[in-house]
Amino acid sequence: MSNIAVMISGRERFTAACRNALSTESDILIVEDTADPVTNGEIAAAITDRRPRILLIDIALLRESRYSQLTILRYLNPGTRCIMLCEQARESDILDALSHGVMGFLTAVDIDKCLAKSVRVIMYYPHSG
Repeated sequence: MSNIAVMISGRERFTAACRNALSTESDILIVEDTADPVTNGEIAAAITDRRPRILLIDIALLRESRYSQLTILRYLNPGTRCIMLCEQARESDILDALSHGVMGFLTAVDIDKCLAKSVRVIMYYPHSG
């Protein structure tokens, strides 16, 4: 089985938590890690360059861009799957994200115990791309 390429985009506390949670996973490789400030251009450039299979993205970035990053992602690399990271999410946040292509979400308290499993599930879950 090949490594699952993961890109993390968000506030430093999320990127650090994700790096820590995935550091012992031999089948998951962090190919890019962008902490704030992150712009649409920086995310687009990293996606184009690194071609991650999974994007872990902070809800704050999605809200700021009105979900345009997800539109850019689907255009640049339609095979990349997204997991949203958040402190807590309102139902409307989750529905907005899902309607724009996010396949799941994790709260900050769940990252350590659920992130690696979530990456694997999202990676191998069949979808139309």
